[in-house]
Amino acid sequence: TGQYVYVASGTSFPGTGLTAATPVNVIARFRASDGSFDRIVRDFSANASDSPVDIASYDADHILVAVENAASRRIEIVAKDGSSYTTWVTNAALTQALGAMTATPDGGFLVAKGTASPNGTVEKFNSSG
Repeated sequence: TGQYVYVASGTSFPGTGLTAATPVNVIARFRASDGSFDRIVRDFSANASDSPVDIASYDADHILVAVENAASRRIEIVAKDGSSYTTWVTNAALTQALGAMTATPDGGFLVAKGTASPNGTVEKFNSSG
């Protein structure tokens, strides 16, 4: 709707020689009109191994969240109002650290994995995951 900006504060991979900030491990929502904090949409801090690394728009009411956890990497569908979430994709293809994610026009999405070139790859998922 353009009313909010969503921010994932999770694990980052800043590159060689740089120190990553300590993640808060939440998805936060801010008002687009003035930048003020609105609410926590999803809190991953209860499981110290879970960290949201990227988000992408899914539909009018949901976002996709790439969750980095070496034991259970996954993509979740999270309600933009924070009322619900569900694991959408757990896939054997998610074998390396997750990175950027983007939706595709066909309802699917691309997920970058791996933290350094040339070893990084991209996985394509269709609209049913």
